[in-house]
Amino acid sequence: MSDEWLQFDSSALGAQAGHDLLKCLVIPRPIAWITTLSDDGTVNLAPYSCYAIAGFSPMTVVVGFESALGRKQKKRTLLNIERTGEFVIHTATEKHLEQLNATGRPAQDGESKLEACGLTPLASSIVTPPRIQEAPLAMESRAKQIIPLGDDHHLVIAEGLVIHAHSSIVCEGVIDVARLAPIGRMNDNCYVRLSDTISLPRPHS
Repeated sequence: MSDEWLQFDSSALGAQAGHDLLKCLVIPRPIAWITTLSDDGTVNLAPYSCYAIAGFSPMTVVVGFESALGRKQKKRTLLNIERTGEFVIHTATEKHLEQLNATGRPAQDGESKLEACGLTPLASSIVTPPRIQEAPLAMESRAKQIIPLGDDHHLVIAEGLVIHAHSSIVCEGVIDVARLAPIGRMNDNCYVRLSDTISLPRPHS
């Protein structure tokens, strides 16, 4: 391997180049499969991989939203969260990868991608948007703050209110990640399975 380095100046990159490069740097990424309600009552469903833990007490997550490249339009999910503050995050799993990928397209007005993919809405406990019956792990969430980032991005900081875990993925009161079989997002059109993990205790000193 030659000792040669390439350097990329982020300020000189266009939107698409920056998008592609950052998604090679931050990998793998968990996927938030989010349901929201449009103002006409339509259930919206879409996947977002700019998603991370921000705190534990209260349970806090962040989700990043980028305006549609070339159109400068806010995503429908973000518009719904801005209006209601409520949404449900589902952990993406290998079993539903095809359906998750299918919900990555823009929806027509009045169209529910949840129903179009053959999924079933299930009433949430606190928030108005339903969760997905077929998804084994979901978190009802409420936005606490929405922060604009530059011209075309927004960061939603949200509190997790209620977690729903199907009994099939719970062992002795703890979520069994192997049974859950989550997937993550890579760059380009690629996803990753959780098929090979390494257990390494953290040193105490």
